[in-house]
Amino acid sequence: VDTIKNRISFETASNFLDQKILNQLQLLYPKKEFPAWGVTQGEKSVNKNKWKKIEPGDIAVFTREGFIIATGIVTIKFQSYNFAKYLWDFDAKGNTWEFMFLLDDIRPQKIPYIEFNNCIGDRPKNRHQGFRIVYDEQKVNAFMDTFGIESNYYPDNEDEVDTNWGDEL
Repeated sequence: VDTIKNRISFETASNFLDQKILNQLQLLYPKKEFPAWGVTQGEKSVNKNKWKKIEPGDIAVFTREGFIIATGIVTIKFQSYNFAKYLWDFDAKGNTWEFMFLLDDIRPQKIPYIEFNNCIGDRPKNRHQGFRIVYDEQKVNAFMDTFGIESNYYPDNEDEVDTNWGDEL
């Protein structure tokens, strides 16, 4: 299921998430639906460890067939094995995408890898497969400036919105 294009309803989420997270979602998503993405733990927890470093306001980049096809702003992250199993089932190794993050401001893009790679100083033929985080702030800023990507996401009242529940569920 493409949970970026086919947003998830609060009704569905309420079957899997605790009230604390649902309350936060109500503040973040007044239309009562949201796009979600997740990653598996990965070999030796490599994806989980990267996922732990994601923060609200980060730019998520989605790639396919030589292009960045969409960007979005991370709003919240949480771990939910049962919710991920319901949404996406299991991969061939029996893992599910339980390390989840939700997004806002999804925008279609058509940025060739070669242009992205040049912008961030990456290898020209890098194909950007798998789950990766660009940690270098200068590279992130160069990408955002070059391609007009903005991260204007900040909750109206950050004291009210606790957006990071990595290990509570």
